Amino acid sequence: MSEIQYRSVVDNSPYGIYRVTYEGRFVAVNPALCAMVGYTAEELLSANIGMLYERPEQRAQLVAEHDERPRGKPIEIPWRRKDGTVITARLWFYADRDAEGRVLVYDGYVEDVTPLRAAERALQQAEKLAAVGQLISGVAHELNNPLSAILLFTDDLLSVERPEDEREALGIIAQQARRSRAIVRDLLTFVRPGELVRLPVAPDGFFDQVARTLQPQVAELNVALHVDVADGDLVHIDRAAVEQVITNLVMNAAQAAAGVGRPGVVRVRGRAQANEFVIEVTDDGPGIDPAILPRIFEPFFTTKPLGQGTGLGLSVTMGIVHQHGGSIVAENLRESEGGGARFVVRLPLTSRANSAGTGVAYDRSFLAV
Repeated sequence: MSEIQYRSVVDNSPYGIYRVTYEGRFVAVNPALCAMVGYTAEELLSANIGMLYERPEQRAQLVAEHDERPRGKPIEIPWRRKDGTVITARLWFYADRDAEGRVLVYDGYVEDVTPLRAAERALQQAEKLAAVGQLISGVAHELNNPLSAILLFTDDLLSVERPEDEREALGIIAQQARRSRAIVRDLLTFVRPGELVRLPVAPDGFFDQVARTLQPQVAELNVALHVDVADGDLVHIDRAAVEQVITNLVMNAAQAAAGVGRPGVVRVRGRAQANEFVIEVTDDGPGIDPAILPRIFEPFFTTKPLGQGTGLGLSVTMGIVHQHGGSIVAENLRESEGGGARFVVRLPLTSRANSAGTGVAYDRSFLAV
């Protein structure tokens, strides 16, 4: 193959192609790689490939393990684009050595598999929700009868004069039975689809009302709530459902910010962007452990202490957002941004339901925080 033909293949390849020195300095890049990571060829050629990795030691570890890895076996690793977004890069790289076996350069081939992995996670989530829904529905119905009986007999026992210690014990039994019945109700709500009523809503007035409602609860946690919403086009939403989304995200953020031993801050931003309305909820807490970040939207997954949540809050939130035809993502903020976590919700400005559905239901009074 001639040099011209080789260059044409590289330049027109849908895969990102690069060559770097042993130390990681770029020697050659193709247009597909530039488009993938958001840098120009000039910017990459004056930089080190280490800047694309989330952690500097990741690249050094891959190089150290190169000789032990089966030839041709790809690696999937998170890369950070110039705009800060993280993609899942499937990477093949090969060493070019001199006569004495020393590495001269590494040739790499990269595929962005972020959409593929997102689709796989969505399918897995849907399958889990279907199975969990069937289980929950059956268990919840079976629990309702004994819980009702416990409450009935407890009320009867409390209706007559009893020693104080017995009344205290019966009161605790009744309280815990009511709490259990509320959990059962929430579980049934989770698996029963709810109907959305989408109406045009002015964002500024809507967020102002939600902020006034949340302010006392957030203040109790020694956290300041700042809301910045740009006035703009009406957004078609189920007002009560989206209020539940914001409440859930804000209270989760406030609890995270309150856990660092100092006054915390939660910021809510709303703005129209293209054909979407974007809601961002950020906190200055410790952030989300990267090990659990992929799981936070799973039903019943929670890091809160026992008795302080069912683990349904973010699953229900995701369901509401998807029913609106929108999306939600969670990410950690960089240290340069102050640290903490950010949830980004995107809702269509016009009514656009998700025809595929999510299998996630909600009740307008259900605030799982």
